[in-house]
Amino acid sequence: MEGTYTRVDLARADAMQRLTQTHALAGTQPPAAELIPLMQNLMGGASGRLRLSGLTALNPEDGTRLALGQLVLRGSAEDLDKPMASTTFGIESSGLTLEPEVAPKAFMPDKLDIQISTAKLPTSSLWRAFADLATLAESQAAAGEEDEEEGEGEEEAALPDDGADVGTDEAAMAAIGNRLMGAMAEVGTELRIDRFVVNTPAASGTMTGALRMAASSAFGAVGSSTVLLRGLDAATKAMQPKPGKKADESTQNALGVIAHAPGLRAGVQGPMPGNDVRSYKIDVTETGQFLLNGADMSALMGMGQPAPEPEPIQGKKR
Repeated sequence: MEGTYTRVDLARADAMQRLTQTHALAGTQPPAAELIPLMQNLMGGASGRLRLSGLTALNPEDGTRLALGQLVLRGSAEDLDKPMASTTFGIESSGLTLEPEVAPKAFMPDKLDIQISTAKLPTSSLWRAFADLATLAESQAAAGEEDEEEGEGEEEAALPDDGADVGTDEAAMAAIGNRLMGAMAEVGTELRIDRFVVNTPAASGTMTGALRMAASSAFGAVGSSTVLLRGLDAATKAMQPKPGKKADESTQNALGVIAHAPGLRAGVQGPMPGNDVRSYKIDVTETGQFLLNGADMSALMGMGQPAPEPEPIQGKKR
């Protein structure tokens, strides 16, 4: 495991340490109103990397056993002390085994490599949302403690909770989220798929793309991605049962998935000449179209359709 930090404000770090120590001695938690302002602009960035090997996990309920030869987690954040920040997160794994098998061995991923990143994150809006959530959590905890104190020694029948507090908290969280999403749309925050690679013995796939938040767009975002699938035709031929025999259930399911992948016929590019490669270009437009290699798939996916009217309840007049 390794980690690095950049542009650390030592004065803020010292003040935060004194604050936490004072409350620790008193047996209390530092209030968000004091702690979060010290955390803001504490550092310019940070990165970390964790490597694990020989992992195993067992589900005692159904006996499922999972093993990984290697797992690597990595992440970083940059420019946290500037108006716009960026982040990255990645995961790599290899040597996956699963017992009992949920798919043919030929389609069990033997390598996974994913990296996603964000750009143009409005730091002031992020900190405000963080502070608001922390304050809300504090008020919820305080309300819970008051309810416990009032309820001590009063275990007789009580009126049922009408859920008013829950509804108020949910509304507050929704307001915080909407405010943050609006700020991100205003500056055009981006989510990028820098790398998405899945390799199996029979086939492989890659994906890259980006999504940009835009308040003026129909879905609140626009973007595009490219998906490449390799080896599907060869895999299909190899998995076909021999004459007179029937494929097992997992093989049948895999063949069904393969049949549908190249079956998106709306402008599919592939296979490429001389190669068993299929290419899919996916676009989300500003007007709300969902395009697959240039063909509008919105109607097929039920996007943009009005919600059906609810069925009348029997025994009641509309």
